[in-house]
Order: sequence, then C-alpha cells, then structure tokens
Amino acid sequence: MGISFKDAREIGLGERDTEQELGGDAWPHAKIALSSWGPEPGLGLLEREIENGKGEAALAMPLRERVLRFPSAPIHGLHRLGQDQVNMGPVESFHTLRLISHPKATRKMPSRIFLMHNGLNEVRKVGLYYEIASHLIKQDKNTVCLLRPFPGHLTRCPYSGLSETPLDHYLWDGLHLFRQFLRYMIETRWLLSSIVRYPTYRCVSGSGLLVERDETKGSRLDARCLTEAMMGEWENLYGASLSAIEERRNGSPEMCEPPNEVAFEQAIKSLRGALGLRRHYDSEDFRVDAEPELHAIGYSLGGFTAQSVFMSWPFLFSSCSTLLSGGAMRELAPTAFADPEEWQSVLHSLRYELDDAMMDWRFQQIDDQVPEDENDSSRAGAEGEFEARGWGAGIDPYLFLYLKRTFYEVFEQEYRGSFQSRLVAFRQRMLFVVGGNDPIVPPQSVLDSGPPDGINMLAIGGLGHFLADRPHDTLETEQREFWIPEIARTIGLLANAAAKKHRQDLAKIWLGRDKLVRQPNKAQLEERMGEMKQNGGLTVPERLEVEQGGTLPSKLFQRSLDDLLSRATRTKQGVLFILRNEAPTFLLGDNALQQHASALFHDEISIVDYVENVRTRRALARDEETRERIYMILPGNVEAIIRGIDAGLQHPSQSESSGEQSDRPRDADRLWDELKEQCWQWTDEPFGETVRVFKGLEGDRDSAATPKELAGLSGLAREWLGLDKSSPVKLSLPDCWIWISNQFMGMHGKNMATFDVSQRLLYPALKDYLYRGGNRKMREEAERNIATSLKMDQLRIVGVSRARFNPRFRGRIVAEPRQAQELLLRAMLCVAASIPYRKFIAADPSAAELEAAAI
Repeated sequence: MGISFKDAREIGLGERDTEQELGGDAWPHAKIALSSWGPEPGLGLLEREIENGKGEAALAMPLRERVLRFPSAPIHGLHRLGQDQVNMGPVESFHTLRLISHPKATRKMPSRIFLMHNGLNEVRKVGLYYEIASHLIKQDKNTVCLLRPFPGHLTRCPYSGLSETPLDHYLWDGLHLFRQFLRYMIETRWLLSSIVRYPTYRCVSGSGLLVERDETKGSRLDARCLTEAMMGEWENLYGASLSAIEERRNGSPEMCEPPNEVAFEQAIKSLRGALGLRRHYDSEDFRVDAEPELHAIGYSLGGFTAQSVFMSWPFLFSSCSTLLSGGAMRELAPTAFADPEEWQSVLHSLRYELDDAMMDWRFQQIDDQVPEDENDSSRAGAEGEFEARGWGAGIDPYLFLYLKRTFYEVFEQEYRGSFQSRLVAFRQRMLFVVGGNDPIVPPQSVLDSGPPDGINMLAIGGLGHFLADRPHDTLETEQREFWIPEIARTIGLLANAAAKKHRQDLAKIWLGRDKLVRQPNKAQLEERMGEMKQNGGLTVPERLEVEQGGTLPSKLFQRSLDDLLSRATRTKQGVLFILRNEAPTFLLGDNALQQHASALFHDEISIVDYVENVRTRRALARDEETRERIYMILPGNVEAIIRGIDAGLQHPSQSESSGEQSDRPRDADRLWDELKEQCWQWTDEPFGETVRVFKGLEGDRDSAATPKELAGLSGLAREWLGLDKSSPVKLSLPDCWIWISNQFMGMHGKNMATFDVSQRLLYPALKDYLYRGGNRKMREEAERNIATSLKMDQLRIVGVSRARFNPRFRGRIVAEPRQAQELLLRAMLCVAASIPYRKFIAADPSAAELEAAAI
C-alpha cells in the first residue's frame, strides 16, 4: 500500500501507541484497520510505501516503512509527581518503532543501520526523518533507518496537541527528564541485545549487553534466552514501580497488566526477521563483515540522546552525527517551547531533584520481595510476587550508576572536561551540523563545548532550527533545498569512513577469552622492550610540546615515564626512584591494569595502547640488568589505600569515563593479593632493596635506630624548614619519579649505582644542591647547581598528580630549581627512612605462603 510524503509526515491518531493494543501475545491484530497500512500478523509488523506526491520533491527516492513493537521499560518512583493526566495503559509494556528501507529491500542483512533520535516536544511530524533516510538509502540501498521515539514523544505521545507537552512535565518535575532518559537507555540496551551478532564483545569500553556468554549456546543469540532475560528485567522494573505507586506516588497512572513472554519473544523475532539477521558468530575472532554497521543520528535534544547511546556502546557504533544539537544543555534556549528562564529552571532543579530523591530513599537498595508462599513460583502479576532486585526503580545498581554518570557527563555537562575528552577520543567518528540562524542551539556554544583543537562541525548559514516546519524566508528555503541532501550525504560518507576505521580497530584490539588485552608472544615483547630501551627518550618535538610549566597530558606523561626508564636501561648508569602513595601501574595485575586504563580513556585503541605500554614498561623494569637501578617506595598504609581508595565503586569517582564492561566493583582482595605477589617476586635475591616501604618519619630522636645518612638529611631538612635541632621533621611520601645520574652523585665512569652505593654517595652530595641555611652565597650556589643539573639532564623529576584519572593532566616535569630542591629533599628523606618490602611484609601471615610458593 502507498501513501504520499505529505500525508505520511503527520502521525495519524490510529498510529499512536495508545491505539495499537500492543500488549497482546500477537501483534498486529486482524481488527487493526489503518488506511495506507498493510498489517502482517505473521511477521509482527505493519507495512507501507511512501513516495513523493504530485509537485513534491522532499524524498530522494520512495521508501518502504515498517512498524514493529518493542518492549518499553516501566519506570516509576524516581519522580515526585504523577507522569500524566491520561493513563498510558499498555504503553508501559510496549511501544512502536519504525524501520525505513529501500522499497525493494530483500531479506538480506542490511549493510548499515542508522538509529534516529528525535528532538524535544516532537509529537506530530516525522517528515524530517523520512527526508534524511531517503538520501542515506539512495546512497546505499542496503541501508536501514530505525526511528525510535524518546518516551512521551512522536507515537509514544498519546495525543498530537491541545494537551501537556513533554517539556511541561520536565518543568513540573525536572526528574522526569532523567527518568525518561533511564527508560530510553534501558530500552536501547534491550534493542542492541536483540540485533547484535556476537554472544559477547571482547572489548573494554562502554556498557555491557544482556546474556553475555562466551559461546553462542545459551546466549542472547537464542531468542528464548534473550526473552527470559529481558522479561526478568522488565518484571524487576514493573515490581518496583508498583510498590512506588502504591506507597508514595499519589496521582501516578495505573499500571498495565504484565504481558506474556510470548509477546516479548515475538517482538525480538519480528525485529530480527525484518532486519534479515539470521547468521551469528562466536567471539573468538572479530569479522569485519559479521553484522551491519551501526550509526547514531540525533536531531535537537535527540543529539544528546544519540551521543549518550554512541558513547555508552562505542564498540558497537561506528559514528554519531548530531543535527542542530550540541553544546551544553544550560546554553540551549528553546524559545519556541518556553521562556529561556523556564528551561533554566529544568536544569537548575534537576540536580536538586536527584539529591532529594536520594535523601527520600527513592534510589535505595531494596530487599528482594518474594511470595508469602515460598513454594509458589508464580509471576502472574500479583503485588509482592516480583523479585525487585536492585534499587528503588528496579534497575541493576551498577547499570544505574553507569547511566547516571553518562547523563551527568553528556546531557548536563556541568563539568566540560569529561565531555571534551570524549570528543577528542571519538573525533574521527563524530559530526556536528549547526544552523547559523538557529536561536536554540547557537553555533558558538557547540564550538565552546568542544576541545581546544576543535570538532568536526558543518555550519550552514541562514539555517534555522525547526526543519519540519515551514522555512522563515526564501533564503532558508533555498538553504534547505541544497543543504539537507548534502547534510545527509555527508553523514553517510562519514559513516562509511568511520565504520571502516572502526572495524579495523576492533580487529586489532579484540580481547582474548579472558576478556583481557592479548599477551604478546616472546618475540613481540622483546621487540617492544628493545624499542622502548633505544627510543624511549623524549624526542625534540615532544620536549617542545611540554608546556612552560611542565604540564603533562596523558600520552606525554607516559612518554616522560618511558624516558626515565630508558635512561636506566640504555645508559646502565644512574638510579631511578619511584615514590608512590599507591602501587605504580606496572606493579598491578592485568585485571587491575585494564580497569585503570578504562578509567583513563574512553576509546578502545587508547585503552589497549596504554595496557601494552605499561606491560612493556613492566617487563623492561623487571629485566635483571635494569632492576638493581630502579627502586620503588610504597607507603606504609599501602594495603589500606589499595583496598579502600575506590572501595565499593564500579568505577573510580575521579574517572571521566563511564567505565569498562563490568557489572561488579573491583575486587579489592584480589588486587591486594596480586600486588603482594608481584612485590614478592620483584624482590627475589639479589634484588631485595628494589621495593621498599616508607612507614612515616617522626624525627631522628632515637639516634641508635637512625641511619647516619638519615641524620644528615634531617639536618638539611631543618635548615630548609627553619627548625631547631630538637624539633622533629615530619613528612609524607610524595608522588614522583626521580632519575639521578652518576654525575649528579659524583660518580664517574661506568660504575653501577646500586641502592647501597647511591645511599653512600648521594646523601653527602645533596648538601651542594639543597643547602638552605643562613649563608646567602651558599644558597644561591645550591640553586645554580640544581638548575644546571636539571638543564644538563643529570637530574629529571616527574611529579605524578593525585588527580589520577584526568587525561589532560597526569603530572608535570619539575623544572623550577626551588621546587626541585624541595621535592628532592622530601623524596630522599622518605627513601632513607624506608625499609625493604620483605621486612615490612614479614608480619603478614600470607608472607610465608608467598615465600613457600617462590621456593
């Protein structure tokens, strides 16, 4: 059946979800009679064709449109007030989505799937999405566009006008926006779990999907297994919503009856059948042609949704294009819907509504609810018979925390640094299209939200915001006629290029069966070690890249550490001290190292590169020719720090990324056990001094227990601090890497600077660099000496920031003489007061086990 574009672009009353009777076991029903639609009950869809009418030219080609149903996420209880004056009924169980394809599309698997995301308050028209889809499909006839309405919008809105708008709800209670966001993202997770072709994705970044398995058997690729998992999550949400409505949510709508699992399974099979998704693959190796390329497109507020989807599953999505969207939400001005101050009220209230919801225990973890009769396993829908696992909304707590972080970082952007680092990570896969005459999304705000070196942005002069409405003037008419096809074409070209690069990257970084970055073989590791040993030093361009203050962003920071390590390995002279208040990353086990990498970076390539770099650094530092010149000083409370610094968190709070594919917090016990074992192995004979522990310094009152070198350093410290001889020197462990050459210590030739030799020669030599007594000439001479040493690279200090996961600042190269003096003195006091690791750990009962294992 066919229909003109003019008639199709307006949503008819019978096309709205409330009119579709979506909750039955089978859909569509035979009694559904919609003009222009051809019901296909056997396929579980409605179907029609759309073409330009007489005198129309909006579509680049005719389209085939299919409507399918898909489960909705019923979430109530987060917000204070009722959602609607009109009972949504069965819409709480299912909603409809639209598949747009070539009119002669076969059942062959599509090459590209574009997920389209609508704008704020769109409840009537879908014409813009038909236009864009027609150009994308003309570019590649195997393209499919999938339009999924944001909750409360388009066909998910029960009315087309003369009633409350979605924005009205957000104004009344700002938490509605967050609630609808959660619903949409959970539904997206279900959708992606339905269309992907692997039982698990061996990737680090992003969030996981349902029913992850190593094998295809029993995985989400089996429609029955996926149905059970999806239905289980739906019931958790439903049970929590029932409790919330009954207990404390007056005015919330009456909930629908739970659907049968048959309906869920039909929705999954209908979607897979419509997309021609028949074959699937195991996860041992990544195939570039195993499944359709996925791309996200968002218009207006849908741009934030598209970015959230893209950045939550970056291993699945190859590109993200936003149309008349971007910038920070607080800088938007939706003047056509509300006064700018009303929009600001939504954003202002949202964070406080979240705080109030937490204080009101709406996010609390609730106990499992079980039937009174424990033998009764029925889930017929009676209240109290649902296992409402998770938090107050029935959402898995780890998924909730992940989505909350995504909402903060992408939608709200109160802190721009994280969003900018995401744009840098995914720059080659993202496009922003803005209008020069857009009063809602000013182009400058989009630019300002980006990183200093820019984003991929296409600015169209004279283009307004509401592309589905009539143009304001002749100029905008002409701009639309030329630029909408060009915008769609550019989105398609970017998608193709990004997908090719993305697939190549996935093939390169695909994790092993243990979900860890694959270990290099012996030859590969030796090659990487040789490269770092010979070329690890900073190049001239890298030295110039270091800012005047020595600031080191992540990758330059890594190169600076490689530089220090290469000095110890290449020249075989000097000594490297590593002082940390937590374990240096190369002492971490592979699981902890990978978690650390995923907290630093958003994209797979950066994560894998980081892991490979640290592994190479670890192997080089453990080399017997190197290890005796590298000394690591850990804090006396290292166990408490390792166990407690991110205790209970799925992902560190300092991190700007949303986390790896994990549904559990880090295992503190395993992390500590791995570190102990690593340190024990590191300090085997004759390297017992290579890992030491600083337990704190309370002064040198007990001279019998104080090394002679420590007493001398304490004198320098008192001069520095202006203390008398009776005052104790108290200090804490700094975070830094310090390279000290033979020349700095007064050693000449190729003598080996072991720990004992460095203590014997270094501490007496320090008075020539660190003097701060009353003699002015000696003070100036000391500053000149250390300045010369810094300039001649006889001394190099890299401070490590305790803002551990900020990729734009990991530390700095200390170049100012006075600062270098203070840090060097503090560090050497801690080194002198430290004790060997095995002596420190001797009191630990597990030490005997480690020693026995080593023997």
